[in-house]
Amino acid sequence: MLLSVYVLAQIAIALVFGVAVGIYYLISDPHLAPARLAKQLQTTPVLLSAGALGILGGALLVVLMTRWFYRGTPRNEAYQDLGLTRGSAQDFVIAAILGLSLAGLYVWLAIKFVSPGHTPPMGLFGRAATAGGFPRVLLAILAVLIAPPIEEFLFRGAMFAGFKRSWGQSTAILLVTVTFVLLHAPEAQAFWPALIGIAITAMALAAIRIRSGSLGPPIMLHAYYNLGLVLTVFIASGHS
Repeated sequence: MLLSVYVLAQIAIALVFGVAVGIYYLISDPHLAPARLAKQLQTTPVLLSAGALGILGGALLVVLMTRWFYRGTPRNEAYQDLGLTRGSAQDFVIAAILGLSLAGLYVWLAIKFVSPGHTPPMGLFGRAATAGGFPRVLLAILAVLIAPPIEEFLFRGAMFAGFKRSWGQSTAILLVTVTFVLLHAPEAQAFWPALIGIAITAMALAAIRIRSGSLGPPIMLHAYYNLGLVLTVFIASGHS
């Protein structure tokens, strides 16, 4: 249920943002042709901004719903369930090293499986990373600072806690990991080996969540994984 709310909220907010931007363009240029308007709405800055607002809005709804689910539960018990506890320094170090190592694995897969001279079609994030300017900065902020805490709270926090209460820890790990991979599967449409990296990362995130009992280390792992990928793409794109 939480995942459905998160995804639907993203879509709804992105659509509202798109309509607002479209109205702005039409007010700025009343003679703007429909084809030109559609093209402007599909530019990387507009799509990425819509996605960012959708992620933030969806996250807010997830937090509010989680608070409602835990109404009447003692705060310490709720925090323990959700992983809102302090992780050890050792777990944070392990998470950072794992994150960068998994990013390296992803890059290795890309080098090994992409034929020389062949560039897979780029999605929105790929276009933003190579575009430079505002899209590139926003992508970095989303990938490293915004997505990790939001996704970890959703998957390894609220969803994991709910599944664990209903079906036990092992089943919860399996369901959360599979759901995480499926949600990120569209990123691998143009590059199927990416699924391997995503799946291994999902398993590592689950493992560090169980080991630490906290969301802190998974957030660290996720952030460093994304940081490694973002830096690799930025360096490869040649933008300073």
